[in-house]
Amino acid sequence: MTSYAEARPAPATELRTSLGLVILAAALAHVMGASHAAGGIWPAGLPFLAMALVQGALAAGIGLAGRRSLLVPAAALNGVIALSWIVTRVQGLPITPSDLVATATEIVAVGATFALLREFKPSLVSKLALLVFVAAAFSGFGHVGH
Repeated sequence: MTSYAEARPAPATELRTSLGLVILAAALAHVMGASHAAGGIWPAGLPFLAMALVQGALAAGIGLAGRRSLLVPAAALNGVIALSWIVTRVQGLPITPSDLVATATEIVAVGATFALLREFKPSLVSKLALLVFVAAAFSGFGHVGH
């Protein structure tokens, strides 16, 4: 009789996968943002689609391929996008559900990236990133109320 036990991935591997998922959630929230842009997808939604495309590629590169070389660019991009959102909302732009979902996932992505690079509690941070991903998915990636 043979037995088969599946080995649990290392905490850093779990965090890398969770990081990919949370970046994917940000990308999908931007797709939702593009579909609800005030002027329509063309031309007002194009910046959202561009962000979604880059974030989706980063999510695949980090979460599926495990490319460590993408971690710093991913953190920088998500940090700049989240900071831009905060600044523009303070200046008076309206807040939408997809904006909130995207920004929350981007902030978590930045924190998860630093945790992965510094090997800081990868299991705990992975669970937090997965929780945020699930919350984003339950909101339809910001499509609530439509």
